[in-house]
Amino acid sequence: MTLLSVNGLFSRYSTSKGPVYAVDDVDFQLDTGESLGIAGESACGKSTLGLSLIRMLTGGESSGEIIFDDKSILDLSDSEFDEKFRWKKISMIFQGAMNSLDPVFTIHQQFNEILKQAAKHDAKETINQLVLRSQSQAIYSSNNLGHFGLGLRRYAHFTSPIRRYSDLLVHRALILAHNYGTDGGIKTTAEELEPICEAISVTERRAAVAERSANDRYSASFMAQKVGESFDAVITSVMGFGVFVRLDNSYADALLP
Repeated sequence: MTLLSVNGLFSRYSTSKGPVYAVDDVDFQLDTGESLGIAGESACGKSTLGLSLIRMLTGGESSGEIIFDDKSILDLSDSEFDEKFRWKKISMIFQGAMNSLDPVFTIHQQFNEILKQAAKHDAKETINQLVLRSQSQAIYSSNNLGHFGLGLRRYAHFTSPIRRYSDLLVHRALILAHNYGTDGGIKTTAEELEPICEAISVTERRAAVAERSANDRYSASFMAQKVGESFDAVITSVMGFGVFVRLDNSYADALLP
């Protein structure tokens, strides 16, 4: 019995020089109980193929035909695919140093295990920072991909009382969806929501930069009164030109050439 059938699958990325095809006219069929190995050198498109099958290709688009369990995956709505297929019947696990022997040991479990072991280590602060920096920055999006760190299939960021414009959007949506009243305000369409998400992602980055700048200024003002004193510090990163440290019991960072 055919479980998965892929016909004429293309996955492409748009560039200034035209489209780049990471997956170019791929066809294969997989029956129940069968295994299929896809081999190739690095950057040949293996991961792109997997991401296309679970409809999680970021920055690109797929076309062709993917039939799984007698359903055309590319024709399903996001909500239907997420509700019935993704992470239930079809999923993807990336191979890494910690899951090569046990592929069920998923990526977010790997990070949690690292943080668990680091909690007992003298360098726990440095390890926590490295883990944090290794992950992609969060963005607002109308496409619900869940929460990587929490291992949640669905996730919405919302604070109460309302402090961000994103909170206001969720607040309005809840009122409209559950008929809580007429004070939900403007009903935002899916087409209108994505550019709004992009805009508030940019403004949140800008606010974070301003916050760091303010903290740096206050730290410099405070430490200006401590010239000549000695402090214990934790090494946060090592570069060719010096070592970055964070002073104990302080948010002050310093570069030691």
